[in-house]
Amino acid sequence: MTSDMRQKRTMMNWGFQCQCEVCQPAGLKEVQDLVRSTDDGNMSDADMAALVGPDKMALLEWKFESNQRRQRLHELNTRLNAASSLAMVKRIVEEMDSLYRKEKILPHLLVEVQIALDLLQAHVGFGGQEVKKWCKTLYNTKRLLAGEKDPKTKKVKEWLSRSPSIKEVIDFANSSD
Repeated sequence: MTSDMRQKRTMMNWGFQCQCEVCQPAGLKEVQDLVRSTDDGNMSDADMAALVGPDKMALLEWKFESNQRRQRLHELNTRLNAASSLAMVKRIVEEMDSLYRKEKILPHLLVEVQIALDLLQAHVGFGGQEVKKWCKTLYNTKRLLAGEKDPKTKKVKEWLSRSPSIKEVIDFANSSD
């Protein structure tokens, strides 16, 4: 989600404004307030840059770029759900991985589990050659996240000795942790 969408959701669900580094980089609110108080709608980019200075202008640009990356992640996730080939899934996941890293979302075990699951599902569904690789990656990540005794970790460990069916992978993906 974009920063504005995350802020609205956090405020509505939890009743506070998030101040984490991703949602509110240091000094960004100050810059936004300054721009709002002086911009009459006719301010050029050069005028704005002169007003706020290069460091604070970089914060505004970072937020804009971050919102673009997050919007692109949303679009890619939608495309991933409708992918029609293994090659398409690989391209989408590769771009998503890059965007996750730029947004400092990766490394994160939950996201890594989802990436491994998406690629496993694609290999099983489209007859790819890397089913075992993605079973092993999913198993190792689930083990780190939930532990060896977790039922879902055990299920993936079982898949290491045999290839799962597409139904098993889809059921696994749709079941809650």
